[in-house]
Amino acid sequence: MSQVGLWHVSEGGPVKLSMTDSLWERELEEWLEHDPSLLEAGLTIVGRQMTVVGGRLDLLAIDVQNRLVVVEIKPGLLYRETLAQAIDYAAAISTMPSEQLLTRIERYLGGRIHTDQSDLQTRLEIAIGDQEARDVRICLAGTSRDIGLVRLATFLSSNYEVPITAVTFQIFDVGENQRVLLRELTETDIEPAHVAERSGRTLDDVCKQADTSGVGPPFRLILETLTKHGMYPRLHKFSIMYAPSENRSRSLVNVPTYPDKAGKLKVWIAHEAFTEFFPVSIDEVHSFLGDDDWVSLTSEGIEQLAQSFESMFNHIEAARA
Repeated sequence: MSQVGLWHVSEGGPVKLSMTDSLWERELEEWLEHDPSLLEAGLTIVGRQMTVVGGRLDLLAIDVQNRLVVVEIKPGLLYRETLAQAIDYAAAISTMPSEQLLTRIERYLGGRIHTDQSDLQTRLEIAIGDQEARDVRICLAGTSRDIGLVRLATFLSSNYEVPITAVTFQIFDVGENQRVLLRELTETDIEPAHVAERSGRTLDDVCKQADTSGVGPPFRLILETLTKHGMYPRLHKFSIMYAPSENRSRSLVNVPTYPDKAGKLKVWIAHEAFTEFFPVSIDEVHSFLGDDDWVSLTSEGIEQLAQSFESMFNHIEAARA
């Protein structure tokens, strides 16, 4: 992460804040466990300090594409060795027997599944699934990245389709035991593009999967609506992730191919991400699309959502004009 300057402005004028090294791995781990959006929107933590072959991984999460995410945290520079350790943990998670992995996750979660996460059990069963086809990502968190790490991650991504994300932070001391956490906003995904396409799956295959699970028509309506307005449909094992054409690693909308327990289609929307790529404010996004996070909708609700997307993109086109 490139160095930045940070000033606190008061009546006496700007005062430069000093960067501090007073950051411990356990401290950062607790912050990320409490608020995983510091790493990535839509993450849900499902394990911490889980013992696996090779050691104890810091955090285990599930993302909006229902992929397991191994999170390795270092309070300083992220070296190649950090990635090697994370790959070892990811390999252990990918080969752990399904019942054993699910038991460990349930032990961590205990009674902490809230009503708005009532489908988490279903999502976990999909993510854990058949261990031969289990999809595991890697996310690294630290204060900066070594060039050797970037070189190795890019090689693994380009040649072996290993999805890796690196997130970096800086800590500034503002006095009176107060600190400011600065997160790098530049995209650090080194995730391989077109993974699903390389595996031979097509849009038609994914839509047929939705047909089989009983949500085909509303699933296809969202697909038609978003692609008509230039959103890129990125295929995953059990979902389509919709990204802006200029950055296909960013998830703005995610729609699984399976329904919730009530038979409704689920949709995940990253409201704030729309403001990064389109001339629209966060208040406007909320006025068009409603609340953040997951929503479960009937066929009629999906039709209303599709019309809301239409209205928002028409508003965006008018703003551009």
